[in-house]
Amino acid sequence: MYSLEKRRVDDYLDLYLYAKSMGDVLWQEEILLALRQSEIKAEEEKMTSNSENLLKQYKKVNDDILQYYHQMQTFSPSANSENRLRLLKEQRLALGRRIKMLNKQTDCSENSERQ
Repeated sequence: MYSLEKRRVDDYLDLYLYAKSMGDVLWQEEILLALRQSEIKAEEEKMTSNSENLLKQYKKVNDDILQYYHQMQTFSPSANSENRLRLLKEQRLALGRRIKMLNKQTDCSENSERQ
């Protein structure tokens, strides 16, 4: 995928140089705008992918916590299971913070695009 994106950028740059050699300033500006929009779209896709991965991890940790609670109701909790549960809760908090931070970054980028 990286090579496809790189190839597309190279094609735009080739077009830009061709437009420059022809002296077509308007075409150069259009190419630069297309490059910027492409970069923004790629960054948004990356953030969306990261957000989806974090949400999957968050759900998995929640499921694991729920499973531990069920086990603790059925069997007497051991020190090991209580430690594991504590670690899962800490992991869930860390993932929640990362999701919140990523959402704030997404909101900031959307607001800057509107202006």
